Amino acid sequence: MRADAPTFHGSYALHLLQLVERWDVSADAMLDGLDLDVEELSDPRTYVPLTAARTLVERAFALTEEPALGFFMGTTLRLSTHGYLGFAALAAKNVSGALAVAERFVSTRTDALRFVSRRDGARVALTVEVNPALGDTFTTFLVGTVFVTIAYAAELITQRRLEGVAEVTFAERPEFARFHGVLHGDIRYGQPTNRLVFDASILDLPLVMADEAASRLAIEQCEAELSRMSDLEPAVAEVRRHLPTEGGFRSLESVASRMHVSPRTLKRKLASAGTSFSQLLDEMRRVRAEALLQDRSLGLEDIAARLGYANAANFSRAFRRWTGRTPRSS
Repeated sequence: MRADAPTFHGSYALHLLQLVERWDVSADAMLDGLDLDVEELSDPRTYVPLTAARTLVERAFALTEEPALGFFMGTTLRLSTHGYLGFAALAAKNVSGALAVAERFVSTRTDALRFVSRRDGARVALTVEVNPALGDTFTTFLVGTVFVTIAYAAELITQRRLEGVAEVTFAERPEFARFHGVLHGDIRYGQPTNRLVFDASILDLPLVMADEAASRLAIEQCEAELSRMSDLEPAVAEVRRHLPTEGGFRSLESVASRMHVSPRTLKRKLASAGTSFSQLLDEMRRVRAEALLQDRSLGLEDIAARLGYANAANFSRAFRRWTGRTPRSS
């Protein structure tokens, strides 16, 4: 099932059903009155409308009476739970590459949130922007889940305990204290945004399971999943499908021709979707750049050419804009 409205991957709903069993809450009680069943949620092709996901989360809080439910949820998820997105992050060259994958492809799992990373000098902030229409309960659940998941994943893929600061918009509860050690740093409640702040040197940490070939394949699958989600943003999905080629990326004119529209019309369609051709090209270049940089046999001129830059200097400037560092700094 793929809903026309914003969605939430069925695997997360299934994990929630399994989690609340700890509090003797049955799947039947959770799914009562919803057009969902366990068998459907077990299908990797299933997406749940966000309205139904919100109902499930609010019902879970009410039936379990557990304020820390989101933190508990984070302890149950593994990278494999996130499908090709998880595999692509696992196979990335370093933490920076894994973050680029998360930012680029989180919408293949849900559009309840998006990730935005910003570097400011020696610090990096990874902000989790949650759809405000989902309400405070869903936000508390989702942010708790995401932050614990990231903490577990970061330690797994780097084999290091990474310190930082977690800032959340919701108020502190005594029940949250048991998870402070999991997040490996300070937790600040009642903040303006939900974000993780950490030292920029962490971006360059290599991942223990980095694999260039596996990374390329997983990213290709993530791109394919984005294309299949054309019911959400048809023009964006079509551009993402037509943009990449074996040797680089197509031009605006070439993509427009393949979509049987004029370049002007394509620009207008993308603007109405809140993006632009150059922004989509930039996103895809960054992800491919992270993958190509894993191959030390490629020089910067080769990589620049494959990404459509005139020379290595132009590529290096773009890479610094994306990540705050040079391509070969790690």
